[in-house]
Amino acid sequence: MQNTIYTNNKEFAILKEGTYKSHDFIITTCGYYPAAYIKLLNQFAPELANTWDKFDFIKVHGGISFIGKCYLSKDEGHWIGWDYNCAGDYNDSYPYNSYKNYNTKKWTIKEIYEEIKLVIDQVIVVKDYALWKLLTDNHN
Repeated sequence: MQNTIYTNNKEFAILKEGTYKSHDFIITTCGYYPAAYIKLLNQFAPELANTWDKFDFIKVHGGISFIGKCYLSKDEGHWIGWDYNCAGDYNDSYPYNSYKNYNTKKWTIKEIYEEIKLVIDQVIVVKDYALWKLLTDNHN
């Protein structure tokens, strides 16, 4: 594991992984910007096929932008994720312009971990299938 999010090494790397309230998580970097992934528990797995809109209730930086199997994990489960490559975020892939020199946000592993905990807490609130069904059916 490496400790630096923004590097000259533009390969995917795991910055931090662990478990919070029974949910596995991974914080990654591709050198340009970080991303976060959370493994969903099995009761959510049947609801995941092509259901981006079913995660609209989760409030997280930039919104959920990934649903599927996380290839950085050995676990075959279903994961959700988001990145820190939104407007106002620092991105080291802009050498051709001065965008990265503006007052853009460089995220820390600690800040991302705090956001992971908030997302997991939101997922736990809807772990009751009846509430999950109510929330997801209203998005169709």
